[in-house]
Amino acid sequence: MHRMLMFTGTTVGGLLGWWFASPAGILMAFIVSSLGSVLGLYVGWRIGRDYF
Repeated sequence: MHRMLMFTGTTVGGLLGWWFASPAGILMAFIVSSLGSVLGLYVGWRIGRDYF
């Protein structure tokens, strides 16, 4: 369950980061997407740890 939540958080965070920063260019979208993936990984891990 933890890995599924972490994978989902990584995917959603990366997609949101790319969507948010894509008007600023490819490099900015890549950087913000990477940060969103890391944040999503952390959020997924915390949800798995706290609630399951």
